[in-house]
Amino acid sequence: MDPSCGNRDNVKCTLCRRDVASMYCNVCITYLCKNCVEKHLFDKTKEHSVVSSTQSISTFPMCSKHPTKRCELQCEQCDNLICTLCVASKIHKHHDVNDLAIFYENKLADLKLDIQEFENSIYPKYQETMSDIPARKAEMIEHSQALKANLKKQGRLLHREIDTIIEKMQSEIDYMDAQNIAAIEKHKGVINSTINEICKVIQDLKKLLDSNDVSFICKYKSRNEKFRKLPPKLAVSSLKFEPRIIHSDKLRELFGFISPSDREFLSVPFIGANVITDPTNSTSVSCQNNEGFWTICSDNSIRFQTVGRSICTKTGKRPADIALTRYGDIVNTDLSDRSITIVTNSKTQLLVRLKEWWPVYVCSTSSGDLLVTMKSGSYERRNKIVRYNGSTETQNIQWDEKGEHFTDSGIGKLIENRNLDICVVDRSAGKVVVLNTDGKLRFRYSGRSVHKDKQFMPIGITTDSLGRILALDFASKSIHILDQDGNFLRFIDNCSLENPSSICVDSNDNIYVSDVNRVKKIQYYK
Repeated sequence: MDPSCGNRDNVKCTLCRRDVASMYCNVCITYLCKNCVEKHLFDKTKEHSVVSSTQSISTFPMCSKHPTKRCELQCEQCDNLICTLCVASKIHKHHDVNDLAIFYENKLADLKLDIQEFENSIYPKYQETMSDIPARKAEMIEHSQALKANLKKQGRLLHREIDTIIEKMQSEIDYMDAQNIAAIEKHKGVINSTINEICKVIQDLKKLLDSNDVSFICKYKSRNEKFRKLPPKLAVSSLKFEPRIIHSDKLRELFGFISPSDREFLSVPFIGANVITDPTNSTSVSCQNNEGFWTICSDNSIRFQTVGRSICTKTGKRPADIALTRYGDIVNTDLSDRSITIVTNSKTQLLVRLKEWWPVYVCSTSSGDLLVTMKSGSYERRNKIVRYNGSTETQNIQWDEKGEHFTDSGIGKLIENRNLDICVVDRSAGKVVVLNTDGKLRFRYSGRSVHKDKQFMPIGITTDSLGRILALDFASKSIHILDQDGNFLRFIDNCSLENPSSICVDSNDNIYVSDVNRVKKIQYYK
């Protein structure tokens, strides 16, 4: 009877073929009755594994190559179950093989250990993690409620200050009104007194006229001259209110900012994607969310990478720079006609055309304004930053507090930080210059040495959700990361940059660097 078939409880002993087998040798694949166990174990040529027949390996599979033979071995190289005939074949020649029964027992032991680890360690840890989720959720909700409460408190404080200003101004108006009313009442008293005097004079003159007294009438002297000249008009002091334009960005700066909690850097940043964007070269890269990025390509088009959409510039000439607005529109600068245009739904609209200056680099601010770096064509090679609200110039930044240019002749890329600082690359001086929203200098960063023989050469700049400043260094092919106060935090210098030209960060704090004919996506936060 085939030991792999039939009811296991009725299997006969393989040796005596008489008694029902209650034991089984996994090594010899032999069913044994109690009387034959000792006889079987007497064979010392093998290390037997005799177990209860209920624990036996009752169904070793049939060999796929030799259907009449049952598998007794396991090939390590092929990770297949094989029979004794397979060992002699060319396929398994020089392969390491294991006794299937022992291999099976080892796998059973591994399985039991895995189950034990799952039950005693892994599963309890997941349960503990799951039980911690409601507390973490409650903690998050509590934190958010506290954050909202702080916002409302700050709002009340701001309202209180505004109310105080209004009350003070109203008090000034009330005081001025009181002064004016007192002067008016005094003037009114003088006029009333004069009117009473005039009435008495009229009455006296009428009596004189009615008397027909020649003597008194002949002595009459006119008093009209005294009253012909009216008293001067009362000069009342007045006030006027000169409302200022409420700039949302300055109000926001005054109110405060919401920013993510601190995040941990990856010990080793890595390239998450390496996308070819152009056959020869792509320069400026700009992104907003994590769905894709825009680049300026060698055929003078502006392309969105993920869907292959292409928008050609109006003049057909290469844009100097591009930027995305908060609504996803594309702003680009054109040196050929000194224009700044915006592309909305594939329709190009002219915003500004300059006469004496060339617009070079552009960025869109949180308030919807545009910041544009410009250069002059004069011998002095002057630079400046201009803020536009639509087509209207609202700010012009050219000089520092000493009356000197805040950058040298090589003004480069710029970006607005979360705290509304303006971060701009000074390529000629090899510095990053940071100005506040009023255009006053906050600090300059001159770089740190990645390679001692290479000077800091910033070529691109961006900021992330924590307000950290990321400066792209062309010389060392690295990225310098600073906090918003200019303190150096770390380098990213392990991403094999070759000829980097531009940098941006998406909404998930992934870095995009345009490098030769491709854009590299770099992850640097955990």
